[in-house]
Amino acid sequence: MAEVTDELVHRYTDAAGANDYPAATRLAQKAVTNGASVTIVLRDLVCKSQGLVGRRWAEGEWTVQQEHTASAVTSLVIEDLARLAPPLTQRSPEVLVTSAEGDWHGTGPAILDAALLHHGRRSIRMPLGAAAGQVAGVIHDLGPECVVVSCSLPALLPGARRMVVAAQDAGTPAVVGGRGFGTDDRRAERLGANGWAADVVELADLVEATAGFSMPSARFDYPGAAEYATLRQEAGVVTDRVRALLEGPDDHSGAVDAAVWLLKALAASLLLDDSDILSEDVDWFTCRAPITGLSVSRLLEALLHALPETLTVAKTRVRAEVERAQPPTGGK
Repeated sequence: MAEVTDELVHRYTDAAGANDYPAATRLAQKAVTNGASVTIVLRDLVCKSQGLVGRRWAEGEWTVQQEHTASAVTSLVIEDLARLAPPLTQRSPEVLVTSAEGDWHGTGPAILDAALLHHGRRSIRMPLGAAAGQVAGVIHDLGPECVVVSCSLPALLPGARRMVVAAQDAGTPAVVGGRGFGTDDRRAERLGANGWAADVVELADLVEATAGFSMPSARFDYPGAAEYATLRQEAGVVTDRVRALLEGPDDHSGAVDAAVWLLKALAASLLLDDSDILSEDVDWFTCRAPITGLSVSRLLEALLHALPETLTVAKTRVRAEVERAQPPTGGK
C-alpha cells in the first residue's frame, strides 16, 4: 500500500493555503492512483493537513484568511474523494453523521461521511448547526442504524453529549470521533457514547460492530455534572459579569471572547469530570499570548469572580488554573 509522506502533506497544505484547488486535488487523487485507499488518504493526508493548518495559524505563520482558504479547498477535495466511492445499493445501511451541537467545523463530518461511503454505507449528513432535537426528529423519521458524532474541540463536548443522548433515547447507538475527544476512549466513555473511533480507518468497523439498538442514555451522578447544569442555566449571567470585568477603552478586543471560550471549556470539564479540558485550553491561550497580547491570568481572574459562589467545583478548577498561570517568583 502506498504511503502518504510528510512531504506530500506539506505540499498539499501549501496548495490549499494558496487557494490552488487543482493542485491540491491532483495531489490527493495521485495518492489514490499510487495505491493508497481513499480512507488512508483521508486520514494520512487530509486530517494531517488540517492539523498542520491549525498549527500554522496558532503559531502566527498563517493568517485567519489562509486558514479559512485551506479549509475551503479541502472541503472540495473531500467531495472529490467521496465521488470515487463505488455505487451504493438500495439496501445499503444508513448512518446519520452530525457535528456536536454548537460545533460549526464542517471538515470532520465531511471526512466521516466520505469514509462511510467508501465502506458501502449510505450516509445522512446533518447540516452544520443542527440541534439535538433535529437529530432526534431525523432518527424517528428515517431510522438510521447508527449515529456518528464529530467533535472538533474539547470545549464543545457538551454538545456532543446532547447528540449522543438524542440518539440513544431514540434507541439508536451513537459512536463518536474527532480531535475533541483526544487520543483515547476516556472522554467518549465518560460521555456515554457506544463507541469511539481513533480515526476514519477504524470508523467503518466500529459502526458495523455497534449498529442496531441502544439503551437510553444514563444520567451523570457526580458533583461536577450537577454544577454543569447550573452553569448552563446561568451562562448568560456569568457572561455579562465577565464582560463587565473585561470591557473597557484600553482592553484587548478579544478578551471577552477568549474568556467566554474558557467558560465553555470549564463547562465541558465539569460535565465530563475532566479538569484537563480546561487546562488544555488555558495552555493554548498561553501559547498564543505573544501573538494576541491577551493576559491569560486576567481572563481567569475575571472568570473566577464571575462564577456564582455555589459552584465550588468550578471555582476550585479555575483557581487552580489561576495559580498555574502565575509566573514563578523568587530566586532560581
